[in-house]
Amino acid sequence: MMYFQQLYRTNKLWFLFVLIFVLCQLFINYKQGVTITPLYHYGMYSKKAESIDSIELYTVKINGKILQPFQFSAQEWDKLMLPVNEYCNVEKHNNDLFSKDIKRILNKLYLTADSSNFVFAKQPDVFLNWYKKYASNIISASINNFEIDKITSHLTEENGVIKFTTVTTKSFNRACK
Repeated sequence: MMYFQQLYRTNKLWFLFVLIFVLCQLFINYKQGVTITPLYHYGMYSKKAESIDSIELYTVKINGKILQPFQFSAQEWDKLMLPVNEYCNVEKHNNDLFSKDIKRILNKLYLTADSSNFVFAKQPDVFLNWYKKYASNIISASINNFEIDKITSHLTEENGVIKFTTVTTKSFNRACK
């Protein structure tokens, strides 16, 4: 309170600015859903981390051997795995975008919602051909055959040790649908 009194006596313009800033910050904290830069709700990043019971991973088998993370640097491993993950996320994103947003808005405007105009067709063969060349450059070896699978593993804890139990395995083309 002393700060505001001293600021008011010293510079009324800065007092007004600080007062408005404080009031805006209090309003945003009260509403808990409004965020306006540079004012942020302090609880927006402080959510309790929820435990998970399963995890989805991609495995890449090149020339009969499954690639392991410890065989590569962190950057190389990211370069190998992120394109696979992102390619599969494109289909989910396209379908979610159309079904949740575009279709809803078009229906409100009484327009026909045709997914062929909005959802991009995936081209798995094109991606796999590109990925074969891309991965070959990273591992510095020629690739005769490769296979990508999506594995869903269940997490269990026994005596303080976390264990992965494979629940399902899907081929790349089936996993990315």
